[in-house]
Amino acid sequence: MMKDVVKFENSWISVYMLVLDTSGSMEDYNGNMRRGLVAFKENFIANVPDKNSIVVSKCVFDNSYRRGAFLPLESFDTSYCAEGGTALYKACVKGSRDLLQYREEVIKANHCIPRCTFMVYSDGMNNSGSEKFEDARAAIQKLNQMGITTVFVPFGEAMSTELGSSLGFVATKKAYDLEEFMGRELSRSCSEQSKSLSSLGANFFSAADKENSQYSAGADQALNDDSWFENI
Repeated sequence: MMKDVVKFENSWISVYMLVLDTSGSMEDYNGNMRRGLVAFKENFIANVPDKNSIVVSKCVFDNSYRRGAFLPLESFDTSYCAEGGTALYKACVKGSRDLLQYREEVIKANHCIPRCTFMVYSDGMNNSGSEKFEDARAAIQKLNQMGITTVFVPFGEAMSTELGSSLGFVATKKAYDLEEFMGRELSRSCSEQSKSLSSLGANFFSAADKENSQYSAGADQALNDDSWFENI
């Protein structure tokens, strides 16, 4: 049994696995990523009604994959350091396996099915590890079949959402500013997932997208409204 499986106080359980690329190409993003993780944690905590029903695991991958413990939201680890290659396919295969194992043990310990979300961030193509594209795709498809929301977030000039879609991730969205994306869009989407009765799946980013569109519409209206000239 995994040592980090806890007995929750209620059946409204949300489990998140955040798998981060820490390959050498990410060195320029070190500070941005750390600030993003801090903002994600703070805003997530501020926007959920019951943070005690949430656990998050921060996993990392470079030439290898390392699982982080599933911890209460307030204990989420915001450290980050990049070096090495990009074992993206290994991270998908091993990360999905770890999440499914944790899910099964949560079910046994709490007698209810948690809502799980598997999120992968990467800025480069796979260049390390023995796992193949087909292995990673099969792993993601299995999560989808289990009702687990799978999320792929590419960033950097070399990456696009197409890779995530081809691997089978149901929700993909490109990040241009990690600090802003993690602090606002990702934390908001995770908050909405934690409030939902079921997995959001392909609609994972819908709340953040709606908020962004409303903000853009409001900004456009403000810019086009010249009525304030009359009061000068």
